[in-house]
Amino acid sequence: MIYKDIGECLQDDRERKKLIEFAKQSKYIIHIVLVWAYFNTFFRRLKKKIAPVEVLFISQLEDWKEMINISGKRDLGDMQMEWIIRETVQRHKIIVIDLDAHVWFRDHKKTKYKFKTVSYNVVCIEQFLTLRNILITSLRLIRHILGVKEDLDCQNFSEIANMNIGSAFFKLSVAESILKQCRPKAVVYPYEFDVYPSAIAYLAHKSGIAVVGLQHGQSKRTGNLSGYKIEDVKAKARLPDITCLYGSYYRDLLINYSIYDEKMVTVTGVSRYDSLAKADTIYSKEEVLKRYNISPSKKVILWTGQFLGLSYEENIKNMDAIFSAMKDLPESVLMLKMHPREKKKNVKLVKGHLKNYDINVVLITENLDTDELIFASDLLITRHSTTALEAIALDKPVIVLNLSGEPDPVDYVDEGVALGVRRAEDLKPAIEKVLKDDSDLAKNRGRYIEKYLYKIDGRATERVVKVIEEQLQTAKNRNS
Repeated sequence: MIYKDIGECLQDDRERKKLIEFAKQSKYIIHIVLVWAYFNTFFRRLKKKIAPVEVLFISQLEDWKEMINISGKRDLGDMQMEWIIRETVQRHKIIVIDLDAHVWFRDHKKTKYKFKTVSYNVVCIEQFLTLRNILITSLRLIRHILGVKEDLDCQNFSEIANMNIGSAFFKLSVAESILKQCRPKAVVYPYEFDVYPSAIAYLAHKSGIAVVGLQHGQSKRTGNLSGYKIEDVKAKARLPDITCLYGSYYRDLLINYSIYDEKMVTVTGVSRYDSLAKADTIYSKEEVLKRYNISPSKKVILWTGQFLGLSYEENIKNMDAIFSAMKDLPESVLMLKMHPREKKKNVKLVKGHLKNYDINVVLITENLDTDELIFASDLLITRHSTTALEAIALDKPVIVLNLSGEPDPVDYVDEGVALGVRRAEDLKPAIEKVLKDDSDLAKNRGRYIEKYLYKIDGRATERVVKVIEEQLQTAKNRNS
């Protein structure tokens, strides 16, 4: 009798778990149905006929912004890949898959803006999302919940990507549609840890399609590599064949502290920094000052805010520290550049807090070329943004303001290319110090650039495109 009761309890527990899982996955199915309906209601005109291509790029909507190109012309493009795409399209038939990865439903204004101005073939990823995908995903989920585990691909991908099984089913289904319709020979993308790129790479490997990754931001300290720190060898199944890295530091880091091997990484420098090699000819400080009505006699202090990634308490501390320092620096102007993904509530927070201070400030919320602002500034203040890299490349002094009590996520201060400030009262004297003489920081910039950015020589795009060409040839040889 006791054994029977235990058996019934175990059975009840299993049934309860099945119901909970069913409810959880049902919410996900409802979500993707709404995404499908939303896209087909508001973005029907953006649908395009898909033809086979040689190279498939995966882009992020948030990276579409104003840029100043290598010739000095004000332009619009993909912050991460524009020059790479433009070089590749001269040689190969391409398609660019557009993701809006940070919201549930695609941003209407930004999408229409991008698709109105883009000069090459771009399609929304939702175009590959069909009712058939949703139906197949639903049936697979029901079978999975009932204990039928015949789809080893989805189960394996779910585990190595550390994600919900329902999302794995669905993303793989969409990725399968993309590769089947586009039939690329190579796939190129930054943000290799996002789900769709991982799913596409996972299936591309099985079809002999080359996969090239592009480092998209600065990795953190050793032992805190963010998405690049991977210990499960099976995860190689979702990683690029080769990843183009900023500098030798990252190559050594990935080889020594992750599952990457030497064949999976190459140092190319940063394509989007090619314009920095010609900064003196393509940027104009006078134009920036005139645009924002700033007197040429003023020192321009640029703060690249990272409100989205910090706590409310730290944001308040940072604003109080910087605004208080600026109050005592009447010969300087603060230019506050908000992150392009910043939430409206944080913009509102800044505007409200500024009312408490009588200071010279220019608040910039537009998604424009930050490098131009750095070029026009005399000093950059940041927490750990990659804008510090650009400031170093442009020979500008950097202050890292970290009032959190935690270690700096990036080694700018330890490497001697930034002055660290950990107490609010130390900020004003730090600003005065580097504005007067930043020679202690300047002497370390050349070594830092070589280690972290390889070269600022205007040829990183050329090196990346060469990698893509080599991978195309390797894929061709592999499949012949």
